[in-house]
Amino acid sequence: MNPNTGHLVDFSAFNDIFDQFSVKEDGMTEIYQTLKKLETEYVALPDNLQHAAKVKLNGKKEAFVSLTSGGKLSNWAKEKRKEKIATASRRRNRK
Repeated sequence: MNPNTGHLVDFSAFNDIFDQFSVKEDGMTEIYQTLKKLETEYVALPDNLQHAAKVKLNGKKEAFVSLTSGGKLSNWAKEKRKEKIATASRRRNRK
């Protein structure tokens, strides 16, 4: 899930794509780099939220979680955003 946008994606389909193709094939380098970039923007959900994610996805490949709903997934995303801000603040204050 991308905690900044609330975009929830089932990455199990993407893992199969990673396994089937190698970087050496024509045109795969660009696709591989794009998928790696996505990997840095999206954070894996903890085990205790997997059920909530499956319910939200409801068999689809992707869904959007409301960031203001107060549910389990939105609260987790809010915590992740706060962690990122706090880390950046601590880094700035060290200097």
